[in-house]
Amino acid sequence: MTDDLEAPGTLRHVLSRDQLEEMRFREAVNRLRTDQGLSQGELARRMVSEGWEHFNQATISRIEKGTRPVRLGEARALARVLNTDVGYMISETESSQHLSEFWALRQEALNFKKRVDLAVRGWSDAVARLRYLLTIMDLEKIKFLLTTENQVPFEAAVAQVRRMTKLDIGEFARNAQRMHETKPEFPGDDQEN
Repeated sequence: MTDDLEAPGTLRHVLSRDQLEEMRFREAVNRLRTDQGLSQGELARRMVSEGWEHFNQATISRIEKGTRPVRLGEARALARVLNTDVGYMISETESSQHLSEFWALRQEALNFKKRVDLAVRGWSDAVARLRYLLTIMDLEKIKFLLTTENQVPFEAAVAQVRRMTKLDIGEFARNAQRMHETKPEFPGDDQEN
């Protein structure tokens, strides 16, 4: 069964610096064009005036959508036509920061999910072995092996294991989440101002 978080066709990597700069450039072309009240067709006409004869409205549309790469000379001409420079157009924007953070946090969540999957498997295996031991162990014989001072802690441990073996993993996770949600996030948050 394929995990929906890592289904075929999903992006599994953080964008490279080059990819981020291309995305920022496309975003800037669209934003600057719109801010200046230019249609895609008008921007294309201005590019033709700059010497880029094959530019048309569809070319601008494909550039903005990211389905057509931009050559360096075209990028410089687009920047000139939009009264800016390429450096400004590829500088980090709030949207590109959000996208970078999204990919980084997505990867972090996937890493945690893998660790949780391993922990759940380990917990389930340990609980299954404990259930089995509780059914085959003769607790009275074991008590004779223990010193008097260790019998009470052993009985408490057996009671704890019996409760644990009755827990559903979902209930276990919900309890852990509730404990996390009730903890103050920062020291002093639990005190009234």
